Amino acid sequence: MKKLFLLLMLVLGHTFGNGQSTDWKEIDSPHKSSIQLTYQASDGTLFGSISQINKMVMSIDNGENWNIVENGNISYYEGYYYNNPFKESKNGSIYFLRDLTIYKFDKNNFKFDTLFTIDDFNYNISDYEILHNGDIVVGTTSNLYLYSDT
Repeated sequence: MKKLFLLLMLVLGHTFGNGQSTDWKEIDSPHKSSIQLTYQASDGTLFGSISQINKMVMSIDNGENWNIVENGNISYYEGYYYNNPFKESKNGSIYFLRDLTIYKFDKNNFKFDTLFTIDDFNYNISDYEILHNGDIVVGTTSNLYLYSDT
């Protein structure tokens, strides 16, 4: 009986101790009603999308200011991907997948540059991963590709 009581107290203590946080702060931004946060990089950079104009945005100051990512052919459609289209290498480089193209984020200019495009238009990219040495493995529905910029 003591063991059952102790187990019950442990479960209830864990439940109440890990309740929802009340330390939320509203972020003031001109498009706050339409920004959907999609990714946070290890350096704190936030990426999101503005639904009204279907553009990717980013913030380097915890959401106080948002800037449209400078690249006219990139947009982020929520629900479009099975996996997260953002990936980050161990050195902090940020990548983004859209259709058959992988982009690399240029932190100095706040934009995504085309890294490479898979020319296999008969298939979709299922997923990709950044390897420990910086190479990128891309899997389509029928093929596997390895990209290395060295």
